[in-house]
Amino acid sequence: MRIRAHAEVNDSTYVEGCLCTDMDFMHTGEDDNSTNTYMDNLYVQHTFGNNTSLKLGKFDKFSGQNGLFYDGQVRGLEASYIANDNLQLTAGYGRFKDWGNVEVGYGRIS
Repeated sequence: MRIRAHAEVNDSTYVEGCLCTDMDFMHTGEDDNSTNTYMDNLYVQHTFGNNTSLKLGKFDKFSGQNGLFYDGQVRGLEASYIANDNLQLTAGYGRFKDWGNVEVGYGRIS
């Protein structure tokens, strides 16, 4: 079961998260670890004006065509700047979960 939440803090900041619970209906004894509850994603996003934003926390990252480079979860921060319709800059730093929590810096110009 997944419960997604999106809360507006103010006009330029919001918090988003996903509370997940894994349940095993075959083994529901009190001695079993048949359930696991955790926050899958939890991050804050703030915008500075119309062009710049900052994301901080645990969030999904999809990079490369069809997720070829990375399609998983990052714990860190990401900054984006949209100059115009033709230019966008993104830079981030954090731990990539699927790569054994390796610390990685990344950037993208599009």
